[in-house]
Amino acid sequence: MKRSIEDEHNDTGPVCTKHKRSRVVKAPIDGLCPIKDSFDVYADFDGTVLDASLSLSSIEGNNNKYYYIQLLAPKDGSAKYALWTHWGRVGESGQRKLEQNLVLESAMSSSSRKFKDKTGLTWDKRYGAPKANKYTLIEKSYNDDPDDALEKIGNTSEKGKALEDKPSACMLSPELQDLVRFLFNPDNMKSAMTSQNYNYNKLPLGKLSKTTLKKGYLALKDLGEVIQNPDAAKAKYRGTLKDIFSDLSSKYHTIIPHDFGRKRPAPINTEDQLKAEVDLVEMLGNMRISNEVLKETETSREGQSAVHSLDARMASLGLQEALALDERSPEFGHMAQYFRHADGDHSDAIIRHIYRVSRTEEVERFVHGGYDAEGMENKTSQRLPKTAVAW
Repeated sequence: MKRSIEDEHNDTGPVCTKHKRSRVVKAPIDGLCPIKDSFDVYADFDGTVLDASLSLSSIEGNNNKYYYIQLLAPKDGSAKYALWTHWGRVGESGQRKLEQNLVLESAMSSSSRKFKDKTGLTWDKRYGAPKANKYTLIEKSYNDDPDDALEKIGNTSEKGKALEDKPSACMLSPELQDLVRFLFNPDNMKSAMTSQNYNYNKLPLGKLSKTTLKKGYLALKDLGEVIQNPDAAKAKYRGTLKDIFSDLSSKYHTIIPHDFGRKRPAPINTEDQLKAEVDLVEMLGNMRISNEVLKETETSREGQSAVHSLDARMASLGLQEALALDERSPEFGHMAQYFRHADGDHSDAIIRHIYRVSRTEEVERFVHGGYDAEGMENKTSQRLPKTAVAW
């Protein structure tokens, strides 16, 4: 049973012992907080982190802002708590306020009041439906290490290859090693996100959780239905298309904050815009998965695993087959010719490698759809559906 604030405050045990018990989940302190080195984000006895990242985007009102609330506990175990608030337009450093030397009850009461004032919801009902014209709580993914594990593989040598510990020889071919480094390089995904007004390094809200990304997908699904069937949408939402696109786009931008600078948030009302946003959310999901894979690899390494880090990352992809094609093979030649003729913009591109890839889930879907089931069951490589990746 969750303990009340009064029970926690009236605990007869030492404050330092109580504080140690509360630190169940490690959440990073806002980087602009001046006392971040000597405080932790407070977590109560059931592991709930008193950290609120709020977002509000409105195309009609030209709003695109965040509000950050963190209750901070001193690392030395003393009873002097702090409340940190940080707010502004997305992509800007904004304004900050720090309240120090607070007793726990006062700090929690103040943070609860601020949260209700901004969201219209009480803290214990924080996951309820967002209120109109109020901030929305954005769920974040917390890791033990505030420095994303993805950054560790982003450090490159002069030759552009990631620096890795090598407990044993890598079993992958040089071409597949290059592929794994490419797939797990965060800079590639971050540069693509920047083109979509999503600045991974600059946004203050932190790493988005799986639940938040799912909500982002659902918001885009609603927009897709309007684009596909505008007449049905006008009957469903009882408004003009302009207002519908404005409202649904504002909802999406609130869930997945974008950096528009001082420009008005852009409505999503075309298939091209929708596809670009779906790709963005997918990239955010891929970065989240990649981070989990890297953390698992780090754990294995700490356990003195004999598996090379690149082998572990390749295995985590769940591929049934991954093979770099011989550039002298007919298959390579056919794919290269197809690539160059598929899009005139790529006619002068230099093809470094072409990979034949088969993913387990795609094989299963292929069989479930009734396509070449006999060949799939026999695992005949010639009959497996292949995805060739030119790079």
